[in-house]
Amino acid sequence: MKPIALPISVFTILAFALSWSTNRLLPELNVSSLNLKEIITGFGPAMSGLICYKLFGTPNTYKLSLAGSRPALSLGIVALSLALPILCLEKPDPVLWAGFVVTQFVYTLGEELGWRHYLQNAIAPLNGWQQAVFIGFCWFFWHYAILDDPTTMLTGQSAPAFIGIPLMIGLLALLSKLLGDIAIRTQAVFLPVSLHYIGKVGNSYMLLVVFGVVMATHIYFQKLARFNGPGSAESKA
Repeated sequence: MKPIALPISVFTILAFALSWSTNRLLPELNVSSLNLKEIITGFGPAMSGLICYKLFGTPNTYKLSLAGSRPALSLGIVALSLALPILCLEKPDPVLWAGFVVTQFVYTLGEELGWRHYLQNAIAPLNGWQQAVFIGFCWFFWHYAILDDPTTMLTGQSAPAFIGIPLMIGLLALLSKLLGDIAIRTQAVFLPVSLHYIGKVGNSYMLLVVFGVVMATHIYFQKLARFNGPGSAESKA
């Protein structure tokens, strides 16, 4: 087994440093209603992953890409997740709201390219739940680069550290297991991005719609893998 401690340590430190420096040191950068500073901050994990792919030659074990092996399906889900908040939420200025939606989607893409594309590949020797717990741990502490107290993410209120930190790590680990399974099965980073991002900008109805479509896609890929047999590309995902 190739040693993984150094790559994942460097990735985690770089992801934090890149996001912290842009979040704390850059001035506000807005183009119309797009928040470029927020987008650059969210791309800390993606840039860290790209650097670590080059530094350590980490293999893309799960053969992940943006749109996966069924790009039309993945892009359709992306279009749905972007359109729902813009079409269904009543806002006084739809252009401003559209800018917010695009900002959050691209920001989330930067996160997921780090957590799902690089880090999940880097810790591929671990089993599924070990991967989820490890990513949940890194994901939580990365939030200190952008938030003073990440334990407020769930309720908006601070919690004692001995309660809030384990709770949030556990929740992010569960989310990582779900998003990781979806990414591995479909080979598409866009699917976990759509699900992750819609929870930030949409209401419960939108979350359920996108979740239902993503899970139906996940089940479809599972059935396709069983149909094609153990030698197929999908069955190895």
